[in-house]
Amino acid sequence: MDIFILWMGPIAAICIGIMVLTVFVKIIGYLGDRASPVKHIKIKKLLSQSELVTAHLTSGDKIPNLKFVGFTDTGSVKGFPFELTNLVTFEKPDGTTVLVRANKIKMIEGQK
Repeated sequence: MDIFILWMGPIAAICIGIMVLTVFVKIIGYLGDRASPVKHIKIKKLLSQSELVTAHLTSGDKIPNLKFVGFTDTGSVKGFPFELTNLVTFEKPDGTTVLVRANKIKMIEGQK
């Protein structure tokens, strides 16, 4: 019995330490996800925020009269499915937000 306690004491301490660190990292990750809102990466000198654009999609569809807002930052959207990452954010004139997968856009055409 003495040998069992001699071996299991350090092993149990290591296991408990790993469990405590796992819970700590999960709590820190959860608090970080709750505190940081979704960020947009803006493109300077390429598309202005007030400029209306038409997005041409790879399917052949066009989405006219959109204001370019930016790209979603993939680091700020943790926990989303892969299909909902790498999005381009547009805004319609009535204020509605439109999110389009970046790889589905063939061309963005500026309007005058």
